[in-house]
Amino acid sequence: MSGNEVVKDGISPCQSYSVLQAVEISPTVRLIKLRNSIDSVEWNGEYGDSKITPSLAAQLNYESKRDGIFWATFREFLEIFVYYSVGYCRDGCYYSQAEFDQPDSTKNGRNIYYRFSLNRRQKVNIRLIQSYSKYLQEKNYLESPAILTTMKLNNKGTPKIIASGCPRSQTGHKSIHFDLGIFKDLDEGDYLIQVRVKWRQSTNPVKRQAVVGVYCEEQNLPLTRVDSHEGDRYLLSAYCQEAIAKGRAYRFSQGYIVYEYLFKDHRKIYAVDSPQ
Repeated sequence: MSGNEVVKDGISPCQSYSVLQAVEISPTVRLIKLRNSIDSVEWNGEYGDSKITPSLAAQLNYESKRDGIFWATFREFLEIFVYYSVGYCRDGCYYSQAEFDQPDSTKNGRNIYYRFSLNRRQKVNIRLIQSYSKYLQEKNYLESPAILTTMKLNNKGTPKIIASGCPRSQTGHKSIHFDLGIFKDLDEGDYLIQVRVKWRQSTNPVKRQAVVGVYCEEQNLPLTRVDSHEGDRYLLSAYCQEAIAKGRAYRFSQGYIVYEYLFKDHRKIYAVDSPQ
């Protein structure tokens, strides 16, 4: 579907709809109130404007007008919309972001690093958002697998991994969070974010764009790009520490020990401890 088509019953493709309310009229009738914030195409579903009785309109406090607001049954909602998301909003929190693209032909992308600082302990959400089919108006567009790792730097600059993404990040999703719990309590101090997108797309830069976002109590939080070589050194050190501290140890002759560790996003790393 292109962005200019109107599909069955007046739903615009490649368009976001907001869920405003849900009600249960009877044990067999459940309705969802939706809003199309851009188009005012008339909904012609089971409970379209022309099909809502005056008594039901009074019960729903509904007024028929071309404002993009309409009611659909729960069944229609499931049939029409193939993707939905829940927005997280916390009082006193602000969103900061850094955009990047990789227009070169590197298939597996490159590690990209951003550094930020917190001035007190607080709840934080970090996520990676890619270009996606609705934005590009291309129904065949596929999001790419990605890696999102967050490290805390101690006073001596030694990194420690505190979040390593989630399992779905390896299958390709529009938005992935840095931790399974969405929000995580982070202490005051300096942090380093590693991002790596394994691009499925061509060299078209529009299709190889992404955003790193941090949602926390710090307003206008600077996200500073870090040199990739410096970032790689931090990451390698953090990987080795994580594998040795939490991984399974395999002991070999001559004193060699190989540590194996599986991250939450199903990445597997190894570290080797050689004899002195």
